[in-house]
Amino acid sequence: KEILELTQIFSLEERNDIEPGGCIIETEKGIINAQLDNQFRAIEAAFKAFEQKN
Repeated sequence: KEILELTQIFSLEERNDIEPGGCIIETEKGIINAQLDNQFRAIEAAFKAFEQKN
């Protein structure tokens, strides 16, 4: 969230190496890989962490 709040100018570019539904956000502050497989891995990790707590 912080990375995007500070960004004033951006562009959208289509890339053939990104599957439909995913995206990669690149800024001078860092890179956010929001491709679907990474989103699913993050959800899976959150569920596993929740299971371990309970």
